[in-house]
Amino acid sequence: MVGAIRSGTAFVIGVDLNTGSIILSATLGGAAGTPSSLLTSLTAGDFLYRSAQDAANGSTHQAIEGFQTWCPASTAAPGTLFSVNRNIYPSKLAGIFYDNTVNNDTVTEALVNAASLVQANGAKAKLDLIVLHPRDMKELVNDN
Repeated sequence: MVGAIRSGTAFVIGVDLNTGSIILSATLGGAAGTPSSLLTSLTAGDFLYRSAQDAANGSTHQAIEGFQTWCPASTAAPGTLFSVNRNIYPSKLAGIFYDNTVNNDTVTEALVNAASLVQANGAKAKLDLIVLHPRDMKELVNDN
């Protein structure tokens, strides 16, 4: 989905994970402000980016890169990261991506299939870390 880049700057001064809401301020550590007055046309479902981190406008790496920068949601053509062309060997340089929605896998099936894919791609060490969304972890625990 493509959208327009909105104008404005705001600082996140609070987060409520239960309601999925954030509290914004015009200044770092300042008082809460009205989101629409800080960011033009801000609506539910918009994405917020760290300052100077918008990939569409050229990232300057002023903060730690997020998980999907290192391990993108598709490794077909992961691109360049820190001057390393990851397209030449995506599975080694950008991680291995497994989409469990293709076959409607359960979380358990997805973990087994993904681990098999990792081994098939030449993993030399024992697979000892898997990152799951908390909802997937809940499903895994409840189904077993």
